[in-house]
Amino acid sequence: MLDRVELVRNEKELTSGRVSQIRFKNVIASDSDVRIKQTIDEEKNKLIKFIKTTLEEVDENDFNYLWEGYVKILNYFMNFLFLIDQIVMYKDTYWKYIIPIFEEVHSLNVTQNRYKKEGMINYLHFSLLEIVGALLLARKSFKCLNTLLKIKKLNLKRDGTENLLDWNIQAKFIEEKNEREANINQKRGLVVPRMGYFLKLIDTFETPFEFNIIPKVLDVDLLYYVYSLANPLGKYFDFWYPQSIVYLRYGCSDTFKQIKYDEEFGNKIAEELFETDYNGLIAQLVNAKDHFEQNLSRGYGHFPFENPFKDF
Repeated sequence: MLDRVELVRNEKELTSGRVSQIRFKNVIASDSDVRIKQTIDEEKNKLIKFIKTTLEEVDENDFNYLWEGYVKILNYFMNFLFLIDQIVMYKDTYWKYIIPIFEEVHSLNVTQNRYKKEGMINYLHFSLLEIVGALLLARKSFKCLNTLLKIKKLNLKRDGTENLLDWNIQAKFIEEKNEREANINQKRGLVVPRMGYFLKLIDTFETPFEFNIIPKVLDVDLLYYVYSLANPLGKYFDFWYPQSIVYLRYGCSDTFKQIKYDEEFGNKIAEELFETDYNGLIAQLVNAKDHFEQNLSRGYGHFPFENPFKDF
């Protein structure tokens, strides 16, 4: 009986999602400035309200409940992600009305801690950063990605600002989940549980996109790393730690191969994301290769990492 109820609930959610997707397409196609802005505001407000409600309901003393709440929110976000996709593909001048969602979500963690519900917010921010970045990479919307990575917010002491890639993404409940499951299964836990659990989860989601989003997540994570070397961080680390390297067993990814062998693509990403020319981007990738070799290639224990920039 419970399985049947769950099936009905899931079907209702899928139907509701498809209806929303049709509505978003119609709104974007309408060319109505007021209607588009109103839809973005409505969907942002609904998402924030849903997150706040879930945070109020979840039992923060058990990592299982925190995980369930996180999954619930990320699943709900998929609808908003489709709206983002429509904006990016057809009306990217409205992108500036989308990006405040990142600060609105992360600011729900008023203590900037990593424990309990605060960690859940941090992990949600990490997930949105990865999946939205992956979508922008897939759509080659590098101007939008550049604007996203320039976001800053006041730090906790309110005496300075923090770059987007430097916002707290640590989540204690994910570490607890990894440790507990490793003990139960009597196996080694995930090397990078933050990325590992996220990839496992989105692989189960039904997305409206014609491409596999996981390879794009891995690639945009590496782009964040390269970008942070060119634009150093500071609060937690000098650079964005690319957890995707655990899942890149064979070196250079498709995106970086395309940068090397497709100069038109390379020029586009150089100019629009890194604000340099093609040769300048290649120089940054050579720097990333050297930095990776010096700081990240040893990996964990007997698990060395292949340098994803070795072709440069």
